Amino acid sequence: MEQQSSLSGGKLFPIFVYGTLKSGEVNAEMIPGVEREVVETAPGYYLARTGSFFPGLGEGGEETVKGELVQVTEERLRRLDSYEGHPNFFQRKPITLSDGRVVEAYFYPPSHLRGLSKVKGGVWSARKAG
Repeated sequence: MEQQSSLSGGKLFPIFVYGTLKSGEVNAEMIPGVEREVVETAPGYYLARTGSFFPGLGEGGEETVKGELVQVTEERLRRLDSYEGHPNFFQRKPITLSDGRVVEAYFYPPSHLRGLSKVKGGVWSARKAG
């Protein structure tokens, strides 16, 4: 995973977001002032309906997931880890994007994904999750 540097000289960490952290969603303000690049994963990932106000990212199948790539500082990454419950609930691990870049994303625990329905088209929005 290639890391960039921020204007202050600190490293930036690329994170793929696909749910409530995307622009326009309820928790987007947790990542303020960052550029957001619209991206898609390589095949092999899917989103599941968790029954809550957020989706769960899983591995497997031939689907892709659409989301945003953000670059965050180490401090912001620690805050996101805490918010997502990493590593005890969501697990931050590598994910491959459609252009071959490998970044990180927060995956839902596999044991929690069993029996959940998939989000069609790999695009999640709280406004349409109802």
